[in-house]
Amino acid sequence: MEKIYDVTALGELLIDFTENGTSAQGNPLLEANPGGAPCNVLAMLEKLGKKTAFIGKVGKDMFGEQLKTAVEEVGIDTRNLVMDEEVHTTLAFVHTYPDGDRDFSFYRNPGADMMLKKEEVDEDLIRGAKIFHFGTLSSTHEGVREATRYAIDVAKATKQIVMQNIVIALGIKSVFLILGALGIAGMWEAVFGDVGVTIIAVLNAMRILKK
Repeated sequence: MEKIYDVTALGELLIDFTENGTSAQGNPLLEANPGGAPCNVLAMLEKLGKKTAFIGKVGKDMFGEQLKTAVEEVGIDTRNLVMDEEVHTTLAFVHTYPDGDRDFSFYRNPGADMMLKKEEVDEDLIRGAKIFHFGTLSSTHEGVREATRYAIDVAKATKQIVMQNIVIALGIKSVFLILGALGIAGMWEAVFGDVGVTIIAVLNAMRILKK
């Protein structure tokens, strides 16, 4: 499959509420910022001219719509950003201490990002990417953990088949080099060997398209 994306990432997409001054009554003012490490990585890659795609889940609510718009505005492909009808978008409240250290309080019990299912993962976004990246929060709960492991298996299968093709090609060519050195195989045998390698490699690579 043609690699049309430089990086596809799977993981959390959430709202980070960060402190932004105080109100007239002395209460902290909080700003709703798009957050989530996987999409932060993709956003930076987009600025570097790379093509990216995201796999994840947000709630079908005001915050989910905000996140979808923000991600699309930087150029990230959101075709596999699922909008959950029942569970709200994950929220994180960030408190910054005077020394610059930060404390995170997650409202994620449950949060939409952890509701991603294996069946909702678009395999083509993974197979069509040069690199597959995933975040750590997508391994904290069983449902999204299963989806993450499945995505990793798809990514591994792509690489595995490429590696298998390399091993097959080198193996057959090595055999014919040895036979040629021994005077057992000539030019035509080598040609048939190359054709055989091509056919086997194509059939082997087609297995991933059937999964």
